[in-house]
Amino acid sequence: MLIEEFLNVGNAREIDMIFSETETLKSLHHPNIVKIINCFNLKGMDIAFVMEYLEGGELLEFVKQKKRLSEPLARTFFKQLVEAMTYCHRKKMIHRDLKLENILLESKDGDVIKVIRIYRLCGNKKWLIGR
Repeated sequence: MLIEEFLNVGNAREIDMIFSETETLKSLHHPNIVKIINCFNLKGMDIAFVMEYLEGGELLEFVKQKKRLSEPLARTFFKQLVEAMTYCHRKKMIHRDLKLENILLESKDGDVIKVIRIYRLCGNKKWLIGR
């Protein structure tokens, strides 16, 4: 199953850049980074991203529901997050908005997380991918 996310862009040049950046994101292969399947240009300046389906939802909602995490579970999540970010940094990718809403659980009862909304660092400019 897949989930979709939408992004509104300003002009055709930005659309071309996003499609190019999406190809870069599709090349990332890490167990803790959400897989982008494709992206589509919709009417107007909207772009839809098709990503792997993760039934567990946002880590923020999980934490709110649990009220507190055990130390072993928090350590498991943190280890996966560090591994994902280390992988991204080695690929010259960054995450400018790392927060619980941008971390998804693979399943409702599992302990595997995946990071969404990765960015590519290009000289002095930061381009969005996986928004």
